[in-house]
Amino acid sequence: MKLLAVLLGIAAFLLAIGNLGSIILFALSAWLLWLVWKQFVNTTSTGGRIGWGIAGAIIILVMLGNLQAVIGLAALYVLYVLIRSWKEKEDGGVHHA
Repeated sequence: MKLLAVLLGIAAFLLAIGNLGSIILFALSAWLLWLVWKQFVNTTSTGGRIGWGIAGAIIILVMLGNLQAVIGLAALYVLYVLIRSWKEKEDGGVHHA
């Protein structure tokens, strides 16, 4: 069972590393989309809203192009859960605050 967990950890690590570029671009796109949204909401002119809306649509298309980042993020989560469970077993199940 421990061998299976180690193999799962290695697979998760390799998936996360393989999707690292997509994860970074996805996170950057999400940040830019948040900034565009803030500008869109604060803009009072119609032309400004159209411009920010177009910018937001382009950023959403970039995010869709990097959707495989979700696989990398899931792999990172699996790796986190495995490492946390191994540390809990080493500590004897004692939770530290």
